[in-house]
Amino acid sequence: MYVLGYGTQRFRLNVTKPVLAHIGGLAMVILALFAWGYWLGIWKLVFSARGVAFGASYTDIHAQLPAQWILVAVVLVCMGIIMASLLQHNFRRVFYCIGGWIVVAIIAGGIVPALVQRFQVEPNELVREKPYIEYNIQSTREAFSLSQIEEKSFPAEKIPSYQDIAQNAETIDNIRLWDHRPLKDTYNQIQAIR
Repeated sequence: MYVLGYGTQRFRLNVTKPVLAHIGGLAMVILALFAWGYWLGIWKLVFSARGVAFGASYTDIHAQLPAQWILVAVVLVCMGIIMASLLQHNFRRVFYCIGGWIVVAIIAGGIVPALVQRFQVEPNELVREKPYIEYNIQSTREAFSLSQIEEKSFPAEKIPSYQDIAQNAETIDNIRLWDHRPLKDTYNQIQAIR
């Protein structure tokens, strides 16, 4: 809108200082919102579904978390560069800064976590994800108050004799040795692991 209102002269934008201050202020607000979004993304990692279990996984902690902090820092640096550019009327640095931010966001926020997941986690997933699975199990126990359960052993009081078995022959004959319902689930689980 400012371009249409004020026009351009030989590919140079001719705008007044109040207009530049307004554009700079809007850019600062937008960048502050991006920085806040990246900072909130750090806390969103708690609910990540990237790993074996819900919550932060190896990739989230070792690649995505540092990337989020880097992106927050890059956006804050861009805010400083935009402020300095507004004061010095040199806008070339702004375009370099925004371009650098986009490159860092693509590399640090997308490519590096994908490479860590593919080449560090997937070849040795059990070892890499084991602590995070244990954290997930412990958190689930805490959430459902399962960590307060006491285990007690109850020894078998009576072993059935041959006479007990003979008297209850009909019941004994109805006992399934291989129940197909749990057996099917077991076979499916074993097959899925392979």
